[in-house]
Amino acid sequence: MGVSGAGKSTVARAIAERKGALFLDADDLHPPANRRKLGAGEPLTDLDRGPWLEAVRDRMRERDRVGARAGPDPGVVVACSALRRAYRDVLRDVDRPVFFVELGADPELLAARLAARRGHFASRRILESQLATLEPLGPDEDGIGCPIALPVEEIADTVLVALRADRSPPESVVAPGRALQNAPLEGPAGFGDTRHHRDTQDGGHSDQRHPGGTGPELADEWRCE
Repeated sequence: MGVSGAGKSTVARAIAERKGALFLDADDLHPPANRRKLGAGEPLTDLDRGPWLEAVRDRMRERDRVGARAGPDPGVVVACSALRRAYRDVLRDVDRPVFFVELGADPELLAARLAARRGHFASRRILESQLATLEPLGPDEDGIGCPIALPVEEIADTVLVALRADRSPPESVVAPGRALQNAPLEGPAGFGDTRHHRDTQDGGHSDQRHPGGTGPELADEWRCE
């Protein structure tokens, strides 16, 4: 998850390749009206995003059904902006846990990346709108945050370590990250035994723990960038 230029698709593909998981780019599911609007440099509204997010969620549910018939699988890695908690709640409305990877917002680096892009609908105006809309992961949301200045392979390594720690016993040492959790929320994405929240986006560290239940197997998780 993250704003335009954060590297969502690149990072998600790297994680999917390492896990042997399916990769899904949410941009591919935008309806024509959204594409025309974005192509004109016009930011999307919540009314625009609603049906799109539901389409992404439905594709995730479809993969759940296929995976359930085929047996354990490594899940799906989804590249999606998921800027607000309300948007992430839509994506969490599936039958198994969703683990978010928040790619940090560095306005100068983001602007430089967008300036160098060709053939993408993102613009400076859209970036400014997305930065204003962005709601970082809360301490009760399953996920980890990574600075976008890090090399892609390093981000992928950090995420995979976090996912392994997410299924480890609560007394185990967990890797640095943001909202690294083993505990359930109320609702369809709930899981875990002890929730850890660690934040390394700015080099700081914090740790919060909340009571929970029993953690899932890694193969039963969605990774949503």
